[in-house]
Amino acid sequence: MLQIQPAEALATCEQALRSLISTVLAKKWGKDWVSQVFPEERAVKIRGVREEESGRRTRRGVASVPSSELAYAQFFDILAC
Repeated sequence: MLQIQPAEALATCEQALRSLISTVLAKKWGKDWVSQVFPEERAVKIRGVREEESGRRTRRGVASVPSSELAYAQFFDILAC
């Protein structure tokens, strides 16, 4: 039987939940759903974090960087929408 470490299981669940939320919100609000769901100030901050992380990770040679803003939002942000 496959054994998975708790941290890995939690990260996998978190990614799956973010993907589900992103898909549902994109279907409801369209491609720019972040502007529809989050207050402007929060959307700008989330996009800034995404750009900063993307720059940092690509400089280190990371091949895959999440493009969804939701990947960079905190769960308290998600619960508020």
